[in-house]
Amino acid sequence: MTSFHYKSTAYLILITLCITQSVYLFNNFYEFSWENVDDLLTLTLINQESLNDVITASKSGLNLFPPLYFFTAYLLVDALKLPNEILLWLHIPFLWISVTLSYKLFRSFTNWQIAIFSTVSISTIKSAFLTQSIYVRPYCLYYCASLATTLAAINFQKKQSKLNFVLYWTAFQVLTHTHYYGLPIGMLVSIPLLFSDLSNWKKWLAFIITLAPTFLTYSYFLPDQLNFLFFAGTHGGTTFQDIISYYRALSFPAIFCFGVFVIFSFFSKEEVYDKNNVPIGLLLLGASPSIIIASLSVTVGEGTYFRYFIPAQIGIVALAIWFIFLFRPLTLSRNSTISLIIISCILIMAWGIRNFSKKEVSVEKNYPGSMEFDHSKITNSKIPFFTSHLETFLKIIHRSDWGVQSYLLRTDIDDFNELPKFNKMLLPRSKKDLAKLDQFIYHYYYSGPHSDIDFNPMEWAIENGYSISEINHYPLVLRFNRN
Repeated sequence: MTSFHYKSTAYLILITLCITQSVYLFNNFYEFSWENVDDLLTLTLINQESLNDVITASKSGLNLFPPLYFFTAYLLVDALKLPNEILLWLHIPFLWISVTLSYKLFRSFTNWQIAIFSTVSISTIKSAFLTQSIYVRPYCLYYCASLATTLAAINFQKKQSKLNFVLYWTAFQVLTHTHYYGLPIGMLVSIPLLFSDLSNWKKWLAFIITLAPTFLTYSYFLPDQLNFLFFAGTHGGTTFQDIISYYRALSFPAIFCFGVFVIFSFFSKEEVYDKNNVPIGLLLLGASPSIIIASLSVTVGEGTYFRYFIPAQIGIVALAIWFIFLFRPLTLSRNSTISLIIISCILIMAWGIRNFSKKEVSVEKNYPGSMEFDHSKITNSKIPFFTSHLETFLKIIHRSDWGVQSYLLRTDIDDFNELPKFNKMLLPRSKKDLAKLDQFIYHYYYSGPHSDIDFNPMEWAIENGYSISEINHYPLVLRFNRN
């Protein structure tokens, strides 16, 4: 093949991959509903009267992200008056960016055949990006920014130009201002820059210029966020078993690529490409889950959701390729190239068949959702509805068809002070407010330590002269009537 044919084949496979997955996202977005708590938190945070309210909400302990994503969302939805769904549709260009950056990262240390195959594998076999694309949260922007920062750091190390530094600085700011895990990831992939061919004072200057905006932002937002952690105790752990579980979930593309490339290394004799200097920053990106979890274990001790580590997947694939380089020269013949192209096409076709199949997949639920009860029993009664479950209250206030007068019941004084900062709609009611009513309906659902309040319905009813009738057992829905 000529160089032109190489590029044409590579781009054709990438375009096919992008189109196939874009159609998948397009179909899923039309079925999207605002029910997930993460999506509702985003919608509630940006549904404010002014930018100052958005800033105040971003500092709340209900939000543990830097502000960039939410400021952008507020600008799009409030200032430009675009529909809320724009926050979903932006994931399609994010997908194109992630595919392009993945290819360029692999291309930075290997040939186009391996780069294309690795990109297709990481996009079709347990794709970390697509698992987060159904959330209106910063995860996809965070993923793209992680890849962009890694690539920009690699390019700046190769050529220390002003343009490459500006690109690196910009990607680093987007990464660290989108997710708090962006700071350790950005610093990890930047470690090789410490050994670049620059004078010490230029390194210190670049270090200060790069980190100063992040530290200023974090010093303003993070202390208030940590001061009131509403969802404390509901994040993942920081044990060795947690590290194993994350690598197990993220390593499927790496294992597949490793197996294919090892087989090809035994059968391919014609050397097409013999470069094996995998960028250290990319390897450190793959190692980031273990490094970050180890750091968390001796600090805050929680915060290790799977989605926080999705950028590591591309680094794990790079680790697999690097490991092959250690004991087998990764050489490819023209026949091997054709075989890799065919396998890439098969992966895309198999992914498409699996995801566009009309088969109904039955999911067994071990417990009902927070709103799974007969609503007619309360909507027809015109009695005030109280819930101690924040997620349920968020669902209610964003439903146009919910006509019941509803309130959030809390008993911790911090909740009364902090929740309205997130949004004025989250103004809690107390047990004293209940005692003023002749009748009301109470809803309880457990989804973590934040669901519990100092309210025992049976004891409180006896102490305050109410009788109770059960409308639903679980989620618990009780009707209180004054004796």
